[in-house]
Amino acid sequence: MTNNLTNGTDEGDGGGGGYSLTGYIIIGIILYVIVVLAIGGNALVIASVLVFRKLRTVTNYFIVSLAISDLLLALFVMDFNACFIVLGDYWPFGKVFCRFYISIDIMLSTASILNLCLISLDRYWAITSPFSYYQRVNATNAIILIVVVWVTSFLISVLPVMLGLHVDYSLNDEEFDFFYTEPTFCVLIINQWYALGSSVISFFIPIFIIGYTYARIFVVARRQARQIAAYNNTGQRIQGTDKKAQGSMRRERKATKTLAIIVGVFIGCWLPFFILNVVDPFCGRCVPPTLFSFTVWLGYVNSALNPIIYAQNRSFRNAFKTILFCYKCRGLSMRQADSSDDHTAMSNTSRQERLRGRLGNGYNTTPRPSHSDHRSSIENSAEQNQKMVKDTSLVIANKNANANVQDSKKDSSSPVAVATITHSDANGNAIDVPL
Repeated sequence: MTNNLTNGTDEGDGGGGGYSLTGYIIIGIILYVIVVLAIGGNALVIASVLVFRKLRTVTNYFIVSLAISDLLLALFVMDFNACFIVLGDYWPFGKVFCRFYISIDIMLSTASILNLCLISLDRYWAITSPFSYYQRVNATNAIILIVVVWVTSFLISVLPVMLGLHVDYSLNDEEFDFFYTEPTFCVLIINQWYALGSSVISFFIPIFIIGYTYARIFVVARRQARQIAAYNNTGQRIQGTDKKAQGSMRRERKATKTLAIIVGVFIGCWLPFFILNVVDPFCGRCVPPTLFSFTVWLGYVNSALNPIIYAQNRSFRNAFKTILFCYKCRGLSMRQADSSDDHTAMSNTSRQERLRGRLGNGYNTTPRPSHSDHRSSIENSAEQNQKMVKDTSLVIANKNANANVQDSKKDSSSPVAVATITHSDANGNAIDVPL
């Protein structure tokens, strides 16, 4: 968001921040380092998802949308704001571009916040409703949600600013002319109602949603940990499924922890600004300009920190390293990653069809051997029979987990609840929503 205060109209055109030349140089270096980090980091996130098919997941749609908003914020807002500060509160780009710059600032900051809200909802649905997750959060629905985020951001930013709904008519004539007509000065001065309404929609409602979803996620994660510990102590485990469940839980916890860090950093960066943004119009512009400008840039820092936080995830970290450092082996790595994905998908499909065919439970859509041939084959090969029973038991276990998903929600202490929370479907695939 753009700072909505100036150092006072008595400072003349350009205002001047009162710093020495050395001070302006140091401030300029710091601000443009933040801008470069935000541009480079978010461009790297977008490039990683575009280049590596492994990262093209529904969850990463939301992450790419967040990275786009942060990248555009750095390109069209942060660098111009840094220029304005370094030049001593002098705006050399004219009043028309100033209005565009202010509206884009509000829109992109709002889009960044709402995208974080979508990411938290995605994690909430994945962990609390794993069986309905892929029906609820598919590619089409994800794109619709992202479009809603950007349209909402546009409606509460560009339209009000262009229509003048943010203007504070309580200012005296001299202040009004300076803030709204002076071509060499560009800050956002908003009235009380717009400050309150935009802050509630852009920040406080999303923060409430994010807080609620993560509170629920942590409750479920803690309950799952206790259930798995109790389940492992009973000794009533299906062979091989305990390690799979524990591995899935570790991945879920790590992903949730990473997102919690993102949200925590976001709140720490943006909360000071939005508190001052609401208080200032109601206290007669009592917030010191330097403090307000500091909170604005504290919010901008969030756009540079998000890619650094993503690097904690192994998939993104490997993608970053490949793009940045492994120039010679980049093509090989991409081919290996894509080949691995294709091989895994083909193996899973083949295994599922083979197991379903052996079950003979109506899932198989391909021709199967006759009952007598199948029985004869089992009788003639004891080793093959044992392998079939072992594989079949895994499918039956997952089928039972699906059939009892409602009961597991009612009885959180049931071992079935552990199985259902760590599986996504009847194919035995552990839920792993990548971040």
